[in-house]
Amino acid sequence: MRGTKNPEGEERTDPWVVVRQIADAMSVLERLHDRDLLFPTTLFDTPLTDALARERLGKDRTTQVLTHHINSFTAWIDDYCTLTGRDERVPPDPS
Repeated sequence: MRGTKNPEGEERTDPWVVVRQIADAMSVLERLHDRDLLFPTTLFDTPLTDALARERLGKDRTTQVLTHHINSFTAWIDDYCTLTGRDERVPPDPS
């Protein structure tokens, strides 16, 4: 299988346990689109000019792309908290 994962998932012996905020976030992600993957390469069926994007159409986003998006989103949250005086910044990832 060359290291690819089954997008349908597989039954786990030990189910994942997450905090409520993560469960809520996953629920929102599932409602954002009707694709099989939570983070598809694109949510729109538009012509893609980027060769890599065309090659990955219908697949999940890479770890590098997701890391970039998560870091950008975290920075946006922290900037928003600074601007609005909120003390709800995203804590640093210990790893």
